[in-house]
Amino acid sequence: MVFIFGVNFPESRLVSKSLQTFYGIGPLVRAQIMAKTHIHATAKIGALTDRQTNALSAELSTMTLENDARRFREEACNGVTGERAEDKNADINGCEAE
Repeated sequence: MVFIFGVNFPESRLVSKSLQTFYGIGPLVRAQIMAKTHIHATAKIGALTDRQTNALSAELSTMTLENDARRFREEACNGVTGERAEDKNADINGCEAE
């Protein structure tokens, strides 16, 4: 098991899949992080060097992830007003109208 940003990942798991388990990281951000930390797209967690693991943790620590990302999204959604907010099909910044 490898510990990255507060989460233990099995060594056989792909880095790309592991990164996307964090709320706030999608395919585009994952690709950017992996490029910045020089990690191959098919690399497994267990194959990472200590330097890569530390670089990955450092990069993740600079980002707004998990609870902070959820809170920012929630605040943005609660602040939505006007005609678009009342439209049943409105989707503003990931906020779905009720």
